[in-house]
Amino acid sequence: SSSAASDVYKRQECSLRVETAFSETTLCRGGSIPLESFVTGAFGDVRYEWSPSDHLDFTDIPNPTASEVDSSITYLVVATDDSCSDSSTVFIVVPRLFSLLDSELSICLGDTAEMWSEMFSGDGEISYSWSPSEFLTHPDSSFTLAFPETTSTYTLHAIDEAGCSDSISIHIIAVSYTHLRAHE
Repeated sequence: SSSAASDVYKRQECSLRVETAFSETTLCRGGSIPLESFVTGAFGDVRYEWSPSDHLDFTDIPNPTASEVDSSITYLVVATDDSCSDSSTVFIVVPRLFSLLDSELSICLGDTAEMWSEMFSGDGEISYSWSPSEFLTHPDSSFTLAFPETTSTYTLHAIDEAGCSDSISIHIIAVSYTHLRAHE
């Protein structure tokens, strides 16, 4: 009878399992990556819901693509069949290679300013370059002294062995000593 079949259906244990191709991965800032999920033990049609929807091309398919990812994020996929649901997560690590300790400095003309970065993460050795490189003691280092002749903005570029890159700027205001004395 149909009620006996329905009782068997209600008592059936959930056999649906959803797994992702990876639980954690590293992605360069602004990069894209396909998120793959696999379902086993499904009973009937399977529906998918990925969240959050940030950076995903679709949220209701098994294998969406995350694009233009600019910070670390965890995605949850929920797969639901005709009898139950299961979930899995994917953590995408987007490394921030460094930060500058100051974003703006003021110096007197003729003085030097220390510019250096604090390392956060990165894959292997990191290459650095400052631009513009004029008036710097070490333009290919995370630490340099600047002695600009005018107010200037310097940008530190970094790239790690995996090819992930990052950049950040510092504005140095060069003030003449006579200008400072006039305002006392």
